[in-house]
Amino acid sequence: MLVDCGSGPDGDLGLGDDDGAGDGVVPGGYLLASLGALGVAAREVTDVVLTHLHWDHTGWLARDGAPVFPAATVHVGAADVAFFTDPATPGVSARCAPERLAAVADHLAPFAGSGPLLPGVDALAAPGHTPGSTALVASDGTRRVVFLGDVVHCPVQLVEAEWAAMSDVDPVQARRTREHLTRELDGAAVAGAHFPGLALGRLLVGERPRRWVV
Repeated sequence: MLVDCGSGPDGDLGLGDDDGAGDGVVPGGYLLASLGALGVAAREVTDVVLTHLHWDHTGWLARDGAPVFPAATVHVGAADVAFFTDPATPGVSARCAPERLAAVADHLAPFAGSGPLLPGVDALAAPGHTPGSTALVASDGTRRVVFLGDVVHCPVQLVEAEWAAMSDVDPVQARRTREHLTRELDGAAVAGAHFPGLALGRLLVGERPRRWVV
């Protein structure tokens, strides 16, 4: 199972400066090379779970109109599919890169709400950043790892409730979601897609104020 698939080989989609260069550029990634270094070929990935449909989480879904992971079922929140395939959604092309979703249309498995998703993995509905934003909980006995996606972009958002991300579709709902999810994070290892160094950490919920440690 692969959680999210980065910004893709080409990185920036012109979301930065007017000329597509400068502070807004996100460089292309090395996901396939990294998987290869672990001995995993793209054809061996059986499930791709997307925390949401923003372009920097779907970049390796497709290349040249074909799925990068040809054997994989692509799981994604149904509310995100509805939102980002609606022509009335503002800026949908820049936010979502809908051609990637079209390339895996036959592989899509939209889901709604919270509950078991795959063996050992539960989905937690986490709306706000996007309508179908989802956190994932991988568990084994008493051990848990929570993948937050973009529920928070920086660990400080888990400590300071007032801090928000400019890209949240519904900032009020996003804050409620962050506060609600802190209960799920107690005792768990936590990962965020944009956390510095992509390091796992823990939120010390029982302390006042709350504290983030790596």
